[in-house]
Amino acid sequence: MAGGTQYLFAVGRVKAKEEEIIDAGMWQRLIDAEPDEALRLLKDHGYGESGEETSAEAMIASEMTKTAKFIAEISPEPAFTDLFLFPIDGYNLKLMLKGIVMRKDVTPHLREGGAIAIQRLQRAVESDAFDGLPKAFARAIKTLETETDARVISTVVDQAVYDAILDVLSEKKHDNALLKRYFKASIDHTNILSVIRAGALGYDEKAVSRLLIDGGDMDKAKLLSAVSDGEDHGALALAGVAAEDGVKKALARYAERPNIGMLEQALDRASLSIISSARGDVFGIAPILYFRLMKEREGKMLRMLFAAKRGNVPITAAELGVKEA
Repeated sequence: MAGGTQYLFAVGRVKAKEEEIIDAGMWQRLIDAEPDEALRLLKDHGYGESGEETSAEAMIASEMTKTAKFIAEISPEPAFTDLFLFPIDGYNLKLMLKGIVMRKDVTPHLREGGAIAIQRLQRAVESDAFDGLPKAFARAIKTLETETDARVISTVVDQAVYDAILDVLSEKKHDNALLKRYFKASIDHTNILSVIRAGALGYDEKAVSRLLIDGGDMDKAKLLSAVSDGEDHGALALAGVAAEDGVKKALARYAERPNIGMLEQALDRASLSIISSARGDVFGIAPILYFRLMKEREGKMLRMLFAAKRGNVPITAAELGVKEA
């Protein structure tokens, strides 16, 4: 494990950077602004890496690249902070595989900054060259060679992402109870969303079973039993078996007023709260991870905001989740 001095230095730099996270007042100004004005506000705020970005998506991608560079620069334990890069690899792999199915070039939509170089991942998909690739990703690519169902592709790749992460955490030298708890909760939250969406679409248990990810703490049998209860009652059934208070409350609210976007935000906040609970440990990894997760959440919120602006759809601070930002 890294020394205490390294952590004190890194956490001190992170605390200073937290001042850059968009606050509630700035969010309201962004909500009220026209699209071009909102982009100018972000630039003035210092958002983005170069200041030359001309679209919201380019600015968000640039800011995440800047954040990843900062985390890589200060992290006392890259083995832990790099775990949060695997979801980017998962996103890219899903696009590549779905692009093959749809016979579309997805290269312009791939995201830099993952743990696996884009070219390395493309080579594995195109030529089964798996050297240097995490075993979980290699298994997923082999499993999905002939798969055409986009939902199954997404589930298998998500499983690979979590398997790769948990494989690292299973090593004695990388054992970390906080991170195990965080990622297992994230698996449970992903499965909850799959069950809720499946219930809304009228899927049966057999269809939903193919969409659930292994590795979480929630009993899969109980997750599947909620499918037959329908969308509203299924949410209540899941609330009854969820361990976290925040998740129970989010599902109860969903049962009263179904809004999948707000449920997803609530589950993201529940995951974030696990890391946030350890933010006070200046000799631990939590303050660094909290900053990264807050920046990721900020990016998601900005994508929601600018999508609403492009569609000329009004959106409120509550719908964005600004109160908890």
